[in-house]
Amino acid sequence: MLKKFSSFFIAICAILAFVMLGCGPSGVTPTGSTYSGSDVLGNTYSFSLGTNARSASKGDRFSLDLKSRDGKTRWVRGAVQSVNSDGTLTLKPDGGGKSFDVVVNGNNLSSVAGTEGDIVDIKLNDNTIFTPRTFENVYLRANRWSTDQVTTGETWDTGMSILLTDFPTNVSMFEQGRNSFHAEGQRYAVKISGISDRDLDNFTLDIQGIKDNGDWVYLAGVWDRVLINANTPFEMEIPLDIPDDNNVSYNFIDYKEIVLIANNIIKIIWNNTNADEDYGTIPTNIDDWEIIANIRNLKISIIDNERTTAIGNAGDYFFGYQEDGLSVEYKQAVWKLPSNQIANAKQSGAKFEFVMNNVTDITEGSPAFAFIWQNPASGLWWQDMTTISGWDNDENDYVFHDGVSWDSDTKKMTIVISDVIKDNRFAAANEVNFIIACWHMHDGINFEENIIKNIEVFDFRSANIVQ
Repeated sequence: MLKKFSSFFIAICAILAFVMLGCGPSGVTPTGSTYSGSDVLGNTYSFSLGTNARSASKGDRFSLDLKSRDGKTRWVRGAVQSVNSDGTLTLKPDGGGKSFDVVVNGNNLSSVAGTEGDIVDIKLNDNTIFTPRTFENVYLRANRWSTDQVTTGETWDTGMSILLTDFPTNVSMFEQGRNSFHAEGQRYAVKISGISDRDLDNFTLDIQGIKDNGDWVYLAGVWDRVLINANTPFEMEIPLDIPDDNNVSYNFIDYKEIVLIANNIIKIIWNNTNADEDYGTIPTNIDDWEIIANIRNLKISIIDNERTTAIGNAGDYFFGYQEDGLSVEYKQAVWKLPSNQIANAKQSGAKFEFVMNNVTDITEGSPAFAFIWQNPASGLWWQDMTTISGWDNDENDYVFHDGVSWDSDTKKMTIVISDVIKDNRFAAANEVNFIIACWHMHDGINFEENIIKNIEVFDFRSANIVQ
């Protein structure tokens, strides 16, 4: 009898183990349909279900794998929480945390974002906290909203799905109060392009800063409404108005994320009075946060008309991204080389030189500069990282890497490219970024007091590839 009981107990344990592997908190990758996509930063996503996305039901297991630019693959497992009428799947991660939405278009994963227009932090298997980055497809959803019960509105909007700093930019702050009424005129604009599948008759933009505690802070907006025609490529510069609020920081570095919200306004009623803007209403058969329109091939950049543009054959720079490709890094300046300069950079003896207008004596503060190159087309994001200059404690002096020199009269640093690039894949690269990074300075006592927050303090004025 004991032998029979033992065999039965072992069998039950085996069954329970199998069930736990398939359905327990750790889960397994569902076998069925897999949908892949990528964000604008080059991170790739693989979304798997045990069934076709259009046939998904509440409770179905899912797996979302993220392969970030540093080559690491992380994942989150969980279950489908709801299937919305527009095909959006709302997913609930194992172990708690906020739900989030995915949208599948054919065989492609076209969006990963927070639910109901919110921003979301997803805890991955290695405890990394990940905010989904922006896809080139963004969705405008039905939003019926109210503020303090006195101001109400109806819009189609993108919610928090567009993270502004996912797009190349060399603007890191706004000047308070610079709007169309300012004595010196309007300074900033958003350049935006894409293709909408619906007419957007009253298109406008807001920019919000998201604090670490999740609070939104209004940083900029647009007074005028813009017309975008359906299925016609558009590209436009939309002037931005910056509020004059002494209680607000307009420095992007002070926020966890900077979000651009694209709106198509249907109705706004201020202070329970007559509608200030009234272009109809969202039909009652359309649920809140249901998809109404899609903008694909989205491109965005912030323009500062008073910024001094870096000149030279390497072009102007933009801020870089951290090694994992998940967030902006203001301590990096990135030059995307034109195709003819990529060829010139591969020539024997070629040099990369750049002028830093704010640096008179480079040993004063002793900034530690690094050089990195990228080939985004081949997924090479952090190649030949080399400290090209910095304080050397052993030498008790500011030193330069072989092939690197500094001219204090012209404020120019020159790098012999072949002395810092050793990876033989550079020879075949047809898309090249050069990065100059500075993480800290040295006062001879304490590095921590001299952390660089923004590389623009050096005021890059020119960058060139020379022979």
